Amino acid sequence: MSEQVKHSYESIIIVDASKTDDEIQAIVNKIQTLIEKNATITNIDVWGKRKLAYPINYKNDGYYVLVNFDSVADFPKELDRVYGITDGLLRTIITRLGDAELAAFAKKLESKKAAAKAKKAEEVTAEKAEAKVEEAAPVEAKEEAAEVVAEVAPVEAEAVVEAEATADAIDEVTE
Repeated sequence: MSEQVKHSYESIIIVDASKTDDEIQAIVNKIQTLIEKNATITNIDVWGKRKLAYPINYKNDGYYVLVNFDSVADFPKELDRVYGITDGLLRTIITRLGDAELAAFAKKLESKKAAAKAKKAEEVTAEKAEAKVEEAAPVEAKEEAAEVVAEVAPVEAEAVVEAEATADAIDEVTE
């Protein structure tokens, strides 16, 4: 028996946003579990709550989820059937991706991975910089304290001299 050819698909579901967060998550998990059992998920992109372009069943908001998966040709029909009987779904679509869409999808995934890698590298660099600042901080703090003392000491000396002169003047007046 020969192995069936797998194709790449993209599915977008719009869940009724008036449902509670737990209900929305339960619906998304149900769909995700079904796809995982029958296909290989390549990407799940939760877009979250958005305003609909036009009211659907008198609803103005929907919770969007995009799922990319690879499966045999029979599975999307079953998935569409399950979409149809699942309460809380406003709209769904399943599309087979062509070569151009696959290339664009691969490029998008690569850019996401590169952005995540760059962000991680930036965080590591920031942590190293903070560590260097913390190491240098005591030395800089001592230098800064010495500067402040150097500035304040002459002023304090003048104040002491003025206070003594004032005290002597008061003593002379009271005698």
